[in-house]
Amino acid sequence: MKTFESSTIRFVLRVPTDNDKDVISQLLGDIGIDHIDLENYTERLAYGLYRIRKLFGEHDVTQFQWGTEQANFLRVAETACAIVFDTYKLALAGRREEALAQLYSYYFSSDIIELFVEDIKKDTKFYRLRSSDAYRLFSEEEMFHIPFEKCHKASNYRFSISGMPILYLGSSMYGCWLEENQPDIEKANVALYQIDSETCVKCLPLIMPQRKDKVTIERIKLLPLILASTMKVQHPNEPFRPEYVIPQLVTECVLKYNAEQKPGYILGIKYLSTKRYTEGNYYSGERYNYLYENYAFPPIEYNFYGVCPKLCKCFSLIRSSSIFQDTHVRPQKIELKDPKEPRDEYQNSTFRKLERWLAAPQMLTY
Repeated sequence: MKTFESSTIRFVLRVPTDNDKDVISQLLGDIGIDHIDLENYTERLAYGLYRIRKLFGEHDVTQFQWGTEQANFLRVAETACAIVFDTYKLALAGRREEALAQLYSYYFSSDIIELFVEDIKKDTKFYRLRSSDAYRLFSEEEMFHIPFEKCHKASNYRFSISGMPILYLGSSMYGCWLEENQPDIEKANVALYQIDSETCVKCLPLIMPQRKDKVTIERIKLLPLILASTMKVQHPNEPFRPEYVIPQLVTECVLKYNAEQKPGYILGIKYLSTKRYTEGNYYSGERYNYLYENYAFPPIEYNFYGVCPKLCKCFSLIRSSSIFQDTHVRPQKIELKDPKEPRDEYQNSTFRKLERWLAAPQMLTY
């Protein structure tokens, strides 16, 4: 059985250069090379899907030998790439219902998605960070998702449409800090959540294959969707972000799947933060990927007021606080490091110290 290697993933994720403008021009219908902008999502998406097809096609990279399955792999890759790109075009053309129907039919009605849905371990820790302009503590309710009656405050994010409150959680405090665009950590409020012991939480992981993952037909089908859903936003201050088109449709597909096929089956979506590519990131490289796992949990049950009852039952708030509170107001004494922790520089950071404060079974003051 063939497996993905670091080299195959690097091959797919290669960033286009000026030398690739001819290829991109042909992919987008022979538009002039002078009109190609390598920072635009459309160009990057078209090129990324081209690299997926090329991975399984005829090329000069001799380390990719797929044997007798190559023709089948290529056929599947071509179909999946065409579906994803056509979905994107339909959405841009204002034909969102058609785009949703096409994506849902290929990935969800066919049960491809169900093969990848995974259980989240009950001891998994989830972190949430909320920035503040003052040294104040938010209430427990304020640290959850935006209540339904305040949906006018719900902005447009990767997996959420304006007006739809979604609970975003992260695997580390540092990852949450990056997602919030590096606010003043002294004033920020932080919270630790864990899954309720009696709840089975399933999520859809939209994460690139890892080294030694088996190359299967189903995984090849999912590859274009992952690529299209996890590209870094190039123009974050503009009102429309094309990088969000496909992932927002994925959220709608999850809600539709939960409503029509398996009620409440998929609670959320797991993905790696694109902020890990931020210039000046202190913890970069594959060894630190565990810091950048993000989760988007849309409301399974909608009411006009309050928060989603289903999400409330699934997640227990262990503690919420702030660095200012735990350092200056009520200084905390924490336990020694867990010997099972990874041995890397992050374990000595203030972010990790804050995580330990939140998880400490007994909060001891000096």
